[in-house]
Amino acid sequence: MRRWTPVAIPYALNRGVHEHEGVDLAMTSPRVRMCIATRDRRPDTELLRVVLDPADPTRVVADPHRRLPGRGAWLTPDVGAYELAERRRAFGRALRTSTHVDTGQVRSYLESVAAP
Repeated sequence: MRRWTPVAIPYALNRGVHEHEGVDLAMTSPRVRMCIATRDRRPDTELLRVVLDPADPTRVVADPHRRLPGRGAWLTPDVGAYELAERRRAFGRALRTSTHVDTGQVRSYLESVAAP
């Protein structure tokens, strides 16, 4: 018998399986993550994942599709939260790196998403 883990549930829903052992899989609770800037807990669908660039480990990049490899950190997707994370030096701490990281790509991504 297949054991349904929280990670397997979205894949099961895509395959048309909507119930397992009497539990409606569509009604499960979302994954909750904490923003590195505001420390608010929110569903991961409301946050932006950021990771160290695989090609340049001193640069942080936005990962809106959540597919890049490596340790990720979660950020509320607005410029105010980005600036707060910069002031608190939260990017380096959350990504567990001891060097200064360049977060310019994340800022430009947030500005492009916020622009009308």
